[in-house]
Amino acid sequence: MKRGKLVPVMSLVLTVGIVTVASAWSPGDHIYACVNNSSGTIKIVTQIESCAAGATRYDWNSVGIQGPTGAEGPTGATGATGAIGPTGATGPTGAEGPTGPTGATGATGATGANGPTGATGATGAEGPTGATGATGATGATGATGATGATGAIGPQGPIGPQGATGPTGATGSTGAQGPTGATGAVGVSGYVIIVAGPSEATSLTASCPAGKKVLGGGFTDGQNVNESHPTVNGDGWFVGVHGGSTTMITAYAICASVD
Repeated sequence: MKRGKLVPVMSLVLTVGIVTVASAWSPGDHIYACVNNSSGTIKIVTQIESCAAGATRYDWNSVGIQGPTGAEGPTGATGATGAIGPTGATGPTGAEGPTGPTGATGATGATGANGPTGATGATGAEGPTGATGATGATGATGATGATGATGAIGPQGPIGPQGATGPTGATGSTGAQGPTGATGAVGVSGYVIIVAGPSEATSLTASCPAGKKVLGGGFTDGQNVNESHPTVNGDGWFVGVHGGSTTMITAYAICASVD
């Protein structure tokens, strides 16, 4: 899609003065238009509408970008003090506060003059019990009482800790010799890896030294190799190329003496 800039479009509007508006167009934050390359005629279109051949598509924002924030103006003069408002209505009486702490006891007043002897009063109530007297001397020891019955046996106590390990016993006598074991499997010795190549060939054999048998093998570098196996006599490893074509081959044989 080809887009132009706002200035050339506005120039065309001022020069040609011919603008058509598509019926489906509605104003928004973006304006799209097709400008005829020959006549300069401008056609306002929708965002998804394509321009005809020979016309160039332009678009621009319908609202310009926001300008920078202006400098802060000077502080205005302080206004005059307003009139005092009317006195508010008296609020309701608050709840009664908690009782304050008891005040300190006042000083004892002066002793008054002795009055005349009054009539004998009634017998007063019994006074409080006096303090306990001193402990008396210890009495003589009484006779020993009879022996009480034997009590029940108490529960068993916990198991004590394990004792230390005793010394190692003396070595026993040597036992009789056991029967001879079965003959073991055949073993191998003299393990070697034989490398043949690299060589440009249709086939290649890595042969074991005299007296040794091949245990395994393989190859590298070869292309179209379709044979890789032990030789018929088991004394080497054969590698062959498919179709008899030549290729670079390196053959390997794993050999050993089989007892």
